[in-house]
Amino acid sequence: MNPQDVFFSQDSCSPGGQGYTVNDNIQALQNGSLTPDDLPPIKVFQKDAAMDSWGSLTRYGYSGDPANLVNGRWYTLDNRRLLAFLEAGVEDIPVIDVSNNEDLIRSQRWKFSTTNGGEDILCE
Repeated sequence: MNPQDVFFSQDSCSPGGQGYTVNDNIQALQNGSLTPDDLPPIKVFQKDAAMDSWGSLTRYGYSGDPANLVNGRWYTLDNRRLLAFLEAGVEDIPVIDVSNNEDLIRSQRWKFSTTNGGEDILCE
């Protein structure tokens, strides 16, 4: 899938995680020491209007709501990896469509904090 067709579900992210940073992944993807297939596929789903009825969820001090997402758009649950792919200029990324996994998407809705439909994300 082209990462340009996937939107961020979060308004922000931390730059690090599990022994790597977003910047490390960007550099490795750019210099070829890492390929998109070396990373786990990002989980994506297509936003449906019915999700708005789920309401908001707060976890780990973060709150999100499906109503923040635009109906019909593809969103990721793996915002840092999407950011790395986009910043590295990767044009085809591995994805797993979890649109039919309502339990997973519901449990992750605390991430749905975007304020601009997922157009961009602040990662600092």
